[in-house]
Amino acid sequence: LPEARDALKKAVSLAPNQARFWYNLGLAENHLGDSTSALNALERAEQLDPSAADYPYSRATIYLGLNQPEQAKAALRHALRIDPNHAQAKRLLNEL
Repeated sequence: LPEARDALKKAVSLAPNQARFWYNLGLAENHLGDSTSALNALERAEQLDPSAADYPYSRATIYLGLNQPEQAKAALRHALRIDPNHAQAKRLLNEL
């Protein structure tokens, strides 16, 4: 996974306006335990593509892992404003 993260860092440096690259970098950073970098990358992805509900949903899962339920709820509500049928966001918000 560190190699994947490095490749994604190169990808975002070459194509900084590709939201999906930032999203994947955020997921990789999170899996490697760097929640701060993960959140930063996911926020950048959201800025570039505000129509993707998976981006705030992924931020919510990180906030939950950091024991920040209020931030998680806010991110889940944001995801549901983008896509009211986002099943994972609905389920997770109902659990909180």
